[in-house]
Amino acid sequence: MKKNPNSEERVCIVGAGLVGSLLAIYLSNRGFKIDIFEKRYDIRLKNITQNRTIAMSISDRGIKALKGVGLDGIVLKHSIPKHSRMVHKIDNKRTSQQYGRNQTINTVDRCKLNSILLDKAEESENIQTHFRTEFVEMDPDNGLIKIRDIQNNNYFTKQYRWIIGADGIFSDVRMALEKQKIVTTEMIKVEHGYRELNIPSDDNGNYILEKDHVHVWPREKHVLVGLPSFGGKFTCNLFLPSYGQHSLEEIQDHQQLMKLFDSKFPSAKSLMPNLEENYFGNASSNIQAVKCDKWHNKDRVLLIGDAAHAIVPFFAMGMNAGFEDCTVFNDLLDDHNNDISKVIEIYDSKRKQDTDAIGDLSYKNFKDIGASHNDSYDFKWKLSRTIWDLFPNKWMPLYPMIAFSHTPLAEVVERNYKQQQILDDAINDGLSSSKFGSNNFNDSIDHYIKPKLHILEEFKASDLTFNNQN
Repeated sequence: MKKNPNSEERVCIVGAGLVGSLLAIYLSNRGFKIDIFEKRYDIRLKNITQNRTIAMSISDRGIKALKGVGLDGIVLKHSIPKHSRMVHKIDNKRTSQQYGRNQTINTVDRCKLNSILLDKAEESENIQTHFRTEFVEMDPDNGLIKIRDIQNNNYFTKQYRWIIGADGIFSDVRMALEKQKIVTTEMIKVEHGYRELNIPSDDNGNYILEKDHVHVWPREKHVLVGLPSFGGKFTCNLFLPSYGQHSLEEIQDHQQLMKLFDSKFPSAKSLMPNLEENYFGNASSNIQAVKCDKWHNKDRVLLIGDAAHAIVPFFAMGMNAGFEDCTVFNDLLDDHNNDISKVIEIYDSKRKQDTDAIGDLSYKNFKDIGASHNDSYDFKWKLSRTIWDLFPNKWMPLYPMIAFSHTPLAEVVERNYKQQQILDDAINDGLSSSKFGSNNFNDSIDHYIKPKLHILEEFKASDLTFNNQN
C-alpha cells in the first residue's frame, strides 16, 4: 500500500456499533474529523442483529458515558428500569433480591440504542459513516488501510493519522495486528452456550411477570434469565452446558427439550407457549471472551470495546464496560490537552486492569447466579445489604459497586474480596440466618462484623458513591 501524500489528520474508526458510534461522537465534539467504516448494513434500515440478544442492560457506568454526549435522557426514555432480581425456585417459591437502594439497571433495545447513537453521529459534520465497507488490511506504522466497498466489490486505500478498532469480539483490526505479531490475543471459550427464547405478553398486551425485575431460574449449571422488553414480553436467554446431560449438544428434539423444562424450569415452561418454536428456530450461540496483551500500536492504532476485551455476559456489563472505555478515553484527552497520540500510547496501561477485573468477575458470576436460589446465598445477599445500611462509608455490596458506583473495577475486586472474607468469617463464627430480622440482630452485627471492618480502612470512603437515577 502506497502512502497518500494528500492525507489529512483524520481519525478512522472501524465499526459503527455501540462503542464505535459513541466514541466518534465524543471525538467529534472535540473538533476531530472522523470516518467510520462499517461492513454491515445501516441498522436503522435493516435489522441485522440476527440471533444476538436484543434486550441489553445499561447501568450507571453506561449512563454516565451517554450523559457525556447528552444522550442519557433519550436512552432512559426508551428503557425499562429494573430494581431487583426475582429468583424462581424449583418448588415455585420466589424471592426478590434488590440490586441497590433507589437505583435501577435498565433494559434497552440494542437496535434502538445503536440507532440513537447513529442519529446523533449523523448530526455532526465532522463524522462520515460508510456502511457496507469492509476493513481488509493495514500498515499500522503508517496508518494505511485497505477497504472494500461491498456493494460494488471495489477496493481503495486511505491513510489516517489514527485508526481505532471498535469492531467487536471478532475484530478485523485486532486480527491484522495479530497477523503482524503486534498484539497477542487469548480467545476464551466458555463450556456453555445459550438459546434465545421469549415470554409473550398476555392477551391484553400486559406483562405476565413483574417488569421491574430481572427474572432468573437458577439451576446450578442450567440458568434461564428473562429481561423485560417493550410490548409486554420478556426476552430470555437459556444458558446450557455445551456438552453432557441437558446440554446444547444433547437437546435435538421435542422430547429432550420438554424433559429439560419439566425437570429444571416447569414454572417457566407454563409461560412459554412458543417454547419449541423459539428453541429450535433460534441457533445456539457460543459464549467467548477476549484478552489481549496490549491494545495499541505505537501512537496511531488502538483497540477499544469488545475488540480489546470482550467479556462473558454473566454480569450484563459488556456494553457498560465498552461505554466506560469512551468515558476514560475522553477524560484522558482532557488530561493530555486533546493529544490523541499520547492517549493511544497510554490508554491500555490506564484501563486494562479494570476491564481484566470485570472480565474475571463476569466469568465467576455464572456460578453465583446458578446458586442464587440457595438459602445461604440469599442470606449473604441480604446480610451484605444490611451491613451497607449500617456502615455506608465503609461497605458496599458487589453488585452496587459494579452497576451504580464509579469505583475503578480493579478496586471493586479488591474491596469485594475483603468484604467476602468478613462475611465468610462471620458466618463461620456463628452469624446465621436464624438471627436475621430478630430484635438483637444489630447486636449480632456489632459482635460478628464491626470488629472486622478495619481491614477495609485502606480504601477511600469517597469511592463508595453513586448517582441516583431516580
